[in-house]
Amino acid sequence: MNEVFFRDFQNRREVAGYLGFSSSPWSSGAVSRDQGIQRSGNPLRRTAIELGWLWLRHQPDSGLARWFHERVASATSRLP
Repeated sequence: MNEVFFRDFQNRREVAGYLGFSSSPWSSGAVSRDQGIQRSGNPLRRTAIELGWLWLRHQPDSGLARWFHERVASATSRLP
């Protein structure tokens, strides 16, 4: 689990892929689909999600929390 702190990531997409936050592509023949975010994966993802929710709860006036609330305020389904 500590491997994430010792790996060299080139950008944030590599970090997201390592943690399992990036989508899973699937293709078979001419059919190609995006399966969304994986449900199984790195246990560090659970910690990252928990940290995100804790941040929203305990830092409600931060710029990041305000941005999140503005983005999801009018959402009725999944965001693009």
